[in-house]
Amino acid sequence: MPKYRHELKFLCPEQELHLIEMKVRQLCMPDAHADESGIYYIRSAYFDSLEDECLSDNYDGVDD
Repeated sequence: MPKYRHELKFLCPEQELHLIEMKVRQLCMPDAHADESGIYYIRSAYFDSLEDECLSDNYDGVDD
């Protein structure tokens, strides 16, 4: 039986976005596509399971 994933989307207050940014900066390297000031605008953040199930499903062709 096929499994389908779904997305939940939430609006995030500006103050909370700054807290998330500070936490992510401690975990991730800057994007190579950032502009000269180091800024790279993203419009969405996606979170997967600890086992990267959604990513694996995409690689396996389970879902477009």
